[in-house]
Amino acid sequence: MSNDDNFEPYWLDEEDWLVTICPLPNDEDDPEVNLETLNWIGRLFGFATATNTRMLALVGDPELPAYEILFSFDCTENHEEFL
Repeated sequence: MSNDDNFEPYWLDEEDWLVTICPLPNDEDDPEVNLETLNWIGRLFGFATATNTRMLALVGDPELPAYEILFSFDCTENHEEFL
């Protein structure tokens, strides 16, 4: 893969990814439901940061609002701690 910014994509060699799907509720009548989901995503991000885990969120289909959240680990110990 060539690029012009000299940034090596270090994640291409990683084979052990953990993936979860997080549907985003579209309930305008109950904002508490949205807050619970966002709080869960925030906790995942905080725990990923604490365990030196890379976290990538991909936006899903506009017809079904969701995030596909991918986690990548730099070592087995961080993978086990994350789980």
